[in-house]
Amino acid sequence: IYLVVVAPTGSAKSGLYQAIVKGPAELILQGQRDFYVGQLANWKANKSETKGPEPGQVISQIEDYTPARLDVQLQAHEKQDRGILLMSDEVESIFRQASGDAKNGSGRGETQLLELFDGYGHTTIRMSRDTTSNKRCAVSLIGGIQPDKLRELIDPRDVTGQMARCLFLSLPDTLITPSLKGFTQDELRRQEEARQMLSAFAEHVYDLPKAEHEFCQAAQRRFYDWFIDYQVRAKR
Repeated sequence: IYLVVVAPTGSAKSGLYQAIVKGPAELILQGQRDFYVGQLANWKANKSETKGPEPGQVISQIEDYTPARLDVQLQAHEKQDRGILLMSDEVESIFRQASGDAKNGSGRGETQLLELFDGYGHTTIRMSRDTTSNKRCAVSLIGGIQPDKLRELIDPRDVTGQMARCLFLSLPDTLITPSLKGFTQDELRRQEEARQMLSAFAEHVYDLPKAEHEFCQAAQRRFYDWFIDYQVRAKR
């Protein structure tokens, strides 16, 4: 899923982003770091000639990357049956970075971002580094953007289908009214319980085994109707 949260400046996107995206994953990311440190220490301590390549670090939430380093992460994640979340408080930076790489970098930043959506594999061979290869991948994207910035990014023709891959979520156009009295002890307790619940749910989902799902008959019907309408609109 590529999810873009659309809201103007001052609508508390950053606070929401921290509360429901970054915060709940903190223990997962710390566990990944600790696991990698242990793996690396064992690998260095092993003096056997058949100990294999240096272990790769799995980082499930990535905010800044190059296509080459993301290739390395995709390979490492596939070995552990894990997915990746590309994320940015301002998702414009991900799209701009991919576009800039396509023009002035490796040349495949935009293409990589488009291909990741479909979950297929990719093999990259470069003279300057080891070959990277993965058969499948599970990559999602999330970030916020202001309406004016989104208008600048969108090409009305969307010839690459970049924006067609995104789901756009508009935050309610309401005023945020801060409390003048501060939080009560009960409200603070409920906030902490909510944080703990989100963290526990994130860890539960993270630990679920890999699975493949299929549409039921009712879902196939709904998808059929949507897909026909989508194609008709796209051809106009």
